[in-house]
Amino acid sequence: MTIIFTVSLSSSPLISTGVGYVLVAIAYALLTWLFLLKDNVAIFAYRPIIYPLIAVWAFFVISFIANIGRSSVLRLAAFTLLTAVNVLVLPAVIDRRTAYHAVSRAGAGLTLVGLPVVLMGEIAVGPVVLEPWAGPKEFATFTYYIPRSVFTTPNNLAALAVFGAIAAGAEWARDQTPMAAALVAVNVFGVLITESRSGLLVLGAAAGLAATYYVFGVRGLTAASIGGLIVFAGGLLVIQATPSSNLPTAIALNGRGAIWSATVEAIAHRPFFGWGLGMDRLVIDRWFEGPSYFGDAGTHNSYLRVFLIGGIGSGVAYLAVCVAALMAALRQTAENISPGSDEFVDVCLVVLVVGFLLLQTFSGATLFGVSVVSTLGAVFVGYAQPSTSRQSIQLSELMNMAIQRTHGILDS
Repeated sequence: MTIIFTVSLSSSPLISTGVGYVLVAIAYALLTWLFLLKDNVAIFAYRPIIYPLIAVWAFFVISFIANIGRSSVLRLAAFTLLTAVNVLVLPAVIDRRTAYHAVSRAGAGLTLVGLPVVLMGEIAVGPVVLEPWAGPKEFATFTYYIPRSVFTTPNNLAALAVFGAIAAGAEWARDQTPMAAALVAVNVFGVLITESRSGLLVLGAAAGLAATYYVFGVRGLTAASIGGLIVFAGGLLVIQATPSSNLPTAIALNGRGAIWSATVEAIAHRPFFGWGLGMDRLVIDRWFEGPSYFGDAGTHNSYLRVFLIGGIGSGVAYLAVCVAALMAALRQTAENISPGSDEFVDVCLVVLVVGFLLLQTFSGATLFGVSVVSTLGAVFVGYAQPSTSRQSIQLSELMNMAIQRTHGILDS
């Protein structure tokens, strides 16, 4: 829960970016300190995920060197070290039920923080000012404002709320308590009130996958997850190739199509080494020909962003990570579900992974970084790894081995 709130504040207008990053660093430092006290830490090391993940990191390092002076050292550290903790360590030391519990309550909590803004617009509580993203708007006779809670944009709130709704849904399906039902309702409201199309897409997909599992079981869930993503990707390519004027407003990409075209053009100009970390907006602006209000908006697509940052190699490796995570989550569900098992834990994971894969299509938040979407996405990918790949490491022995090897190198 602490990590979720600190990474949420790192992208908040309520505090400076520097202070937000310091809070994130403190949270992870405390976590490291707890590991040192225990002298033991568990990690996941599932080869189909960790190998392409290491490949992405390697391409990021190469891109950093090739673009030295333009890429950020701190960003490289966040994209490698923090992501390694999120994917390999946190899922191995925190039980999935505990994680779902934290996500559902964090989503509901930050939705409630933004609720006064929905009703009254801008409000001030002492030095803290919460502002709406847009409004006033009318629904029947009700006037409301689109909240963003503690975030810069409502999209982050929608992402956290939709993940919270999925996690709370699993809790309700298992326990059917009033608290779980309330968490589902608050989180769903958080998605709806932000009017985020990507959040609504994930919410609809989650409901569809849950219904498919209820009716057709694991095989239906597997077919719907894989087939649905393939159909979605194909449909998106068709929409991208169709002029916006010929599309219904509900599915038109508007400025995103122009951003994606500019990003592809940028990738084509530096296909092998990429443009480096943190250069997204400056790079694609050279080829961007869309609406001015989308200027300097980043890639708006996580997959294209990885291709842009580290070149074709990093992009392909990242796609391999995403595919491996989905297949591993589906395999866990198929293998673990049996009479008396907690099936909702595994089914929820599949839905969360699919939701993250969908969300990345309209968001620049990959599983690398310190945003709330990146952090949760990395943790979900980590949970997809099978329990057989979980290993326990004694830190004191690891440090002694490192010291001995260092001495050996110096002596030679």
